[in-house]
Amino acid sequence: MEIATGMVLWYPSLIPPVAIHWMLIRDPQGQYEPMALLCTDQQAEAVQMVVWFVLRWTVEVTFHEVRAHLNLLRDAFHGDSHEVRNEVMEEII
Repeated sequence: MEIATGMVLWYPSLIPPVAIHWMLIRDPQGQYEPMALLCTDQQAEAVQMVVWFVLRWTVEVTFHEVRAHLNLLRDAFHGDSHEVRNEVMEEII
């Protein structure tokens, strides 16, 4: 794997700039897709960023499986209608 890292300032609107530690990972053989990791911990080592990513990935997979099992659509929680969200939550409870 080839790894490049660096620091950059991100300027989101309405809040002060945020320092971002970035890491790009690339497989020279092309077996895996290139990946970018971002972190706001300026002291984090590259290995720690990968560990955090792996730990977070397992959580995301679990969330996805639970939503699929409960037949929940992401749009129901992010739409404009709070009634839809309430109906889904009532079905769960």
